[in-house]
This record gives sequence, structure tokens and C-alpha cells, in this order.
Amino acid sequence: GQNPDDCNEAVVDITVSHSSALGKGSGLVSWTTTHEVNVSGFNVVELQRDGTYTMLNPAPILCSECVTGQGASYTTVIPKHKSGRDLFIEMRRRNGDVIGIFGPAVRQ
Repeated sequence: GQNPDDCNEAVVDITVSHSSALGKGSGLVSWTTTHEVNVSGFNVVELQRDGTYTMLNPAPILCSECVTGQGASYTTVIPKHKSGRDLFIEMRRRNGDVIGIFGPAVRQ
């Protein structure tokens, strides 16, 4: 068997759609993980002009397969934003460290 720690955990297939049922310019962000071993959760972040990231979700989105190590799909609604090109998914470890920032989201 292969050691799951040998594989990098990643976020793939990040999309944003403006067809959110909440309307008012909000968007529906979706993504999938390759697998979840040391993952605690995710944040949807927006890249600012100065290179910093602003978190758009009110609280971290908890991982759903971090017990099994499998991958999973996620969807969350974010408030009004200008476009998808500045949206990324931040993956965090159990200790709070950032595993990586993935994206940008692709508009649907």
C-alpha cells in the first residue's frame, strides 16, 4: 500500500456560479478535494490588490472526509463579489497551518 502522506492534498475543480438562490450578487462556490488526511477545513478567500487574502465565509468550512482520508465535494454561498478570478480555496491543517491556496475559481 501507498502511504497517504506521500501524496499532496489538493483542491481541484473550483468553480463559482452567480445563480445562487440567495440572489443579490452572491455566488455559489464549489470545489473538490483529492483526499483529506491532515485537513481540518477550508476558507473561500478573495485575493486583494495588495496581495493579501480576505476570507469570505463567516467560519471555516469543516472537512467531511478527514476521518476516512477520501476526497469530497463542497459547495458554499459567498456574499456579493466582483468576479470569480480573484476567488481561491484555502486548505488548512488540523494545527491551523495553511496547506495551500488553490485556484482561482472558474466562472460557470
